[in-house]
Formats: sequence, C-alpha cells, structure tokens
Amino acid sequence: DYAVDIRAFVEDEAFDAEPNDDAARALPLVDDEAVTGRLARSTSDEDRYVLEIAEGDEQLRDVELIPTGAGSHKLCLRSADDRDRQCRQGEGPQALTDLVLDPGPHQLQVSGTEDETASYQLQVVTQGPHDEAFEAEPNDLPSTATLVGELVEARGRASRTDDDYLDFVVTGEPQLWNVEAEGMLDELRWVRGSREVAATRPACEATAAVLEDLYLGPGRHRFMVAGCDPDEIGKDQYTVTLVPMGVPDPEAEREPNNDEDRAEPDRIGERKVGRLPTVEDQDVFRFTLAAPGGSRLALKQPDGADIHVRLTTGSQEIFRAAASEPGLDVEADLWLEAGDYLLTLDPRAVA
Repeated sequence: DYAVDIRAFVEDEAFDAEPNDDAARALPLVDDEAVTGRLARSTSDEDRYVLEIAEGDEQLRDVELIPTGAGSHKLCLRSADDRDRQCRQGEGPQALTDLVLDPGPHQLQVSGTEDETASYQLQVVTQGPHDEAFEAEPNDLPSTATLVGELVEARGRASRTDDDYLDFVVTGEPQLWNVEAEGMLDELRWVRGSREVAATRPACEATAAVLEDLYLGPGRHRFMVAGCDPDEIGKDQYTVTLVPMGVPDPEAEREPNNDEDRAEPDRIGERKVGRLPTVEDQDVFRFTLAAPGGSRLALKQPDGADIHVRLTTGSQEIFRAAASEPGLDVEADLWLEAGDYLLTLDPRAVA
C-alpha cells in the first residue's frame, strides 16, 4: 500500500501561478508592475508571461529580470509562432532594452537555473514615447532592422550580445557618402540583405569609426553596429551619421571594391584615383586583355603611404611589389598574356 500527500504552501501565493510553462497558460503582465516568480520543483521549468500592446502605443520599453539567487537565467521575447525574437542570458540581472512592440500580445519567457529557495522579479518598465531617431529593438537581425527613414542620424545602444541593424533611406541623385559612428564599437558594417558589403572594425579600441566614400543611390541602405562590453553605465551608446560628400570624380574608384567578388572593372589606359583610409581596407580592380602584350603599371602614393601591389590571374600570382620607402612611386613594365586579371592595392601604412 502507499499514500499520496498533496500539500499547498502559503509562500507559493507570492510567486507566479503554476502551471505557466507554455504560451497557452502565460500569465498577464502590466506595464511598470513587478511580478515575482520562481523556477523550482520540476525538470526544465520555465515561466511564460504575456504583455498586451494597444493600438497607437509607441512607448519605448525595457523588460528587466532581477534574480535573488545564484545561477544563470535566460530572458526571451518570443514571436507569434513561439520562436525566440531576442534573448539575454547569464548570471545576475538580465534586460531586454529599447523595445518598440507592435499592437497585440507579446510573449516573454523566463528559464534557467532551478532553485526553490530563490526567486526573481520581472517588470516591464516604460521609458516614454519612442524617438524616431533612436533605434527600436528587437533589431538584432537584418529582417528586423530599425527603419530610420530619411533622417541622416540615428542613436542607439549596442553591446557584444546586441548587434543593431539600421535602415537609412537616401533620396536625390547618387553621390558619395561617409558613414560616421561615435561610441565604443567593435564593428560598423554596410550590408545588402544579410551580406557584408564593406566594414570597419575598431575592435573596441577607439570611440569612432567611419566607412568612407560609399556610392549610394536613392533607396534603402542598411548598416550594422556591433558594440562592446562597457565597464560604465551609458558607455554602450552610439550615434551613426550619414554625411554627403558630393558627386565623385569620374576617375575615382567606387566603393565597395575591397575583394575579388566586388572588384571594380578597369580598362587598360584608364587612370584611377582612390583612397585607402585604413590598413583594413584594400582596393581591387579587374581588367581583361584580349591579346598578349606589354603593359606598364604605375602607382603614385602620398607621402607616408606604403601600398603593396599584387597582380593575379586565376590562382596564379604574376607580380608583387612595394616601394623601397613609404611615399615613393611603384612602377613596372610587364609582359602579360591574354586573359582576366585582378590588381589588388593593399596598404601596410596610410597617409
């Protein structure tokens, strides 16, 4: 024989009402009111909550999770088809910040270390109306990029666990633009869809980054900001500004042309003028010879610059050279067979 003893504990009334471990049984959340929960007494326990957003509500919101015990916790915003949209995980407090949510229900999930002696507090904190010049989370993926629109400046917050995608809308005639970022950043990237077009990587060692001489026509252009792990509150903030630079010189190179896939077409006899502002950049040109013959290559570089020249066809390197001293010209007379060639300019020092 056996006996089953089911007891109710008074202290359980202080915690979230179980079961609430799936979307159908999610507990309601209200702005600026904390709820107390606990992950305990079951295998793979998780808690679900739902926040309802009304039509016309454009509040900026933070979701804050504060555990009382040790261990790791995971806080996730879930999609309508019950997939992770944005998550934060680790020991100590976790937060989903700068959320701008569409009207309707939004699921939040809490999971992590199970401990019946510990609890957590979960709260949705309103931050006031959303400023259109400020990023709107979640925007961790190209598909959820913040539409900045025709504004030329956007602000936001980023970290190593929070990449931000921003879509700017450019109008008017095509011209060159500089994309300038201020803040402690790991990377600033220009992307098309989800594919990198050009990037600069300060690797958290500088408080500014710039992508120079981007040739942008009318339409939407997407940029990604990757942040660092700031050691002070407020150091995760950044500003991205698009600066028009005017119509390019007809002889000027066109960015992006920094790898074989984006090599800029060139013709024998044409003169190209370009800039290599950082040692991470390089310029690649593609040309074709219809018949074998002699060719002369001449590179004029500014004082202090050290640009290495490499010429390849297929997988074969034909020529490689650098000036004997920074700032000197590089010149060579070459005999080239008919075929397709890549000319790569690779800076080791910039002026």
